[in-house]
Amino acid sequence: MLAPAGYEDLVKQSYDYAKEVEQYGLISPIFTKSVASTGEYAADLTAMWQEFYVDMITCKPEELDAKYDAYCKEYLDNGYQEILDEKQKLIDSGDFIAQ
Repeated sequence: MLAPAGYEDLVKQSYDYAKEVEQYGLISPIFTKSVASTGEYAADLTAMWQEFYVDMITCKPEELDAKYDAYCKEYLDNGYQEILDEKQKLIDSGDFIAQ
């Protein structure tokens, strides 16, 4: 309804495509219960992310993949996996609103 005249077909194509691929989309849940582990790990994970980010954008291209793999493991091992597990339990129990 808000598209300029002449763009109706583009809007329809975009809508049809969105409906076609929505099954592959990401859930952006709003949790109805607190994710306690987030509070426990947030500050440390934020600091780690900042350090990793700077290192990865300034490293040599040939170092990137190895650094990425190592940093992913370190991030998960230092609390992020616990956060993911807790969020998954909330999703499994229905304690969220899908967005």
